[in-house]
Amino acid sequence: MTTGKDALPATAKGIHTILVVDDDPSIRQIMTDLLLLDGYEVTTAEDAQSALHILEQHAVDLLITDLGLPLMDGWDLAVAARRCHPQLGIMAISSWQGKDAPNKMAEHGIDLMVWKPFRFDQIRQAIVQTAGLLAARAADAR
Repeated sequence: MTTGKDALPATAKGIHTILVVDDDPSIRQIMTDLLLLDGYEVTTAEDAQSALHILEQHAVDLLITDLGLPLMDGWDLAVAARRCHPQLGIMAISSWQGKDAPNKMAEHGIDLMVWKPFRFDQIRQAIVQTAGLLAARAADAR
């Protein structure tokens, strides 16, 4: 697990550790570098099985996954992750923009979707939105 030196952005309070799952090593590296600069702890996985193993072994606040993963796709990863970690924030990245995306996201426990191609400021904004959803979810659980 790698940790950035800077303090977390105040607007993403509650999210400290992020797991980035993508089969493209360049996407994983770019996401890691940028998230570290924002002060997050970042762990990466190249496939869903590795991601599930990490989720079993480490506390993670936010899962960011590509949907087009080999073997087990990001949709199924989201379902498995949500089943084991109901309070986990789950964000998906995809080039798929089907008109039933909102329904499919809800069915698979995905909180937010960021469409490819994306800019990193869109990822930042989505993390802030997910932090708000997690805070609301925690308040509802009380």
